[in-house]
Amino acid sequence: MKTGQVWTEEENIVFKDLIQKYHKDFRQVASEMNRTYTQVRSHYYNIQSKNSTPESNNKKMFKDSQNNSQQTQNSSQYIVFDGFE
Repeated sequence: MKTGQVWTEEENIVFKDLIQKYHKDFRQVASEMNRTYTQVRSHYYNIQSKNSTPESNNKKMFKDSQNNSQQTQNSSQYIVFDGFE
């Protein structure tokens, strides 16, 4: 089992093929590549973060903030309580 986090170009090609073949089943990919589950999972998310553009991240953050303000507006209903009888 490899312990280093260095992925060769050949391994990256095999990795991408296996991720598609096994539908992101990190355990199966790790078994095929003689890597640990954690190495495969972190490598997958590192690739994903490198592939995302700043513009798409900004759009997502803007959309999230819109959703948060919508939820805040929806939850701003108050019950008036006059006291006990």
